[in-house]
Amino acid sequence: MGRRPPIMLIIGAMVLLISSTAHCGVQAKGQAVPQLQPASAPGAVYVADFEIDSGNIQENSGPLKGGILKRQGPLRSRDNPEEKARNLVSLLSESLTRELSDRSIRAIQLSPGQSYPRAGWLIRGEFTEVDEGNRVRRAVIGFGSGATSMQVQVNVSDLGTHPDTPFLFLGTSAESGKKPGAVVTMNPYVAAASFVMSKNASEKDVRHTAREIAEEVVKYMKEHGLMPPN
Repeated sequence: MGRRPPIMLIIGAMVLLISSTAHCGVQAKGQAVPQLQPASAPGAVYVADFEIDSGNIQENSGPLKGGILKRQGPLRSRDNPEEKARNLVSLLSESLTRELSDRSIRAIQLSPGQSYPRAGWLIRGEFTEVDEGNRVRRAVIGFGSGATSMQVQVNVSDLGTHPDTPFLFLGTSAESGKKPGAVVTMNPYVAAASFVMSKNASEKDVRHTAREIAEEVVKYMKEHGLMPPN
């Protein structure tokens, strides 16, 4: 009987710990953990290719024949799903790197498979969609893959301090807390941003999304004193 109170205290502490970690990554904008936020501007910002999947496509049959797939853009009708996905990912990375550079940020596009540097910020993310079960999954490019539009989810991490723990999320619903592929151990800063793109996006659409992402990154830096306000 004498040992029961300590055990109950331990159980209570475990319950509190589980309750606190269950909300990781879903706090509203402005409620970030101070230890996770960078204290200074990065020497460089690295842009990695965003994640997307490709599925089987039927170019010669189905309701998309001669329709949506015939539009010209990074997802051209003559490309197979893998090529369409690669073109989309490459164009977004290239455009985002250029947009950041245009805003006086030293931005470097990483090659596929390239090792991450040990310092600087890393921008990465993925294209997502909601499936029939109302679950967020990685978007699939290909005939019969589901939704015709997708969201772009972005996360930024500090390679010098917490390379595997993003300090900033963009394009992510703070209410759902669903972030495919992301491992979060501390509450990041969730910005009120949303990026929606058609699976048949034109080059102009992709570049516009890259511009919006760059603007949000710059906005974050200015709000946290990491860039001059003007």
